[in-house]
Amino acid sequence: MTWHNVDVVNRIASVTNDNAKSSKARSLILNSDALALIRKRRLKNDCEYVFTRDTLKRVYDIDRRDFNRACELSRIQDFTFHDLRHTWASWHTTL
Repeated sequence: MTWHNVDVVNRIASVTNDNAKSSKARSLILNSDALALIRKRRLKNDCEYVFTRDTLKRVYDIDRRDFNRACELSRIQDFTFHDLRHTWASWHTTL
C-alpha cells in the first residue's frame, strides 16, 4: 500500500485491484487504532510505501516468525496466521 492510497481525513484506505488477492479494488474503513498506527508510520516513514521493513523496502509478505513465537510463548496451539483473517472478517460483519 502506498501513501496515496490512504485518506486520513475520510478514514479510508484503498486497496487497488493490482494488490488485491481477488483482483477487485475496494475501500477499507479505518478505525481509530488503524488511523493511529498509520499516523505513527507516517512520522517515521519517508518511503512511498506505508508498511516497510527497517530497510524501507516494500513488504511483500508477513514474516511469520514473530507470530509463531508469540503463539509459542502464549501456549496457543492449532492457530495459524490465516486464522486472524477469519477473526477480522467475523468482527467486521457485525458492525
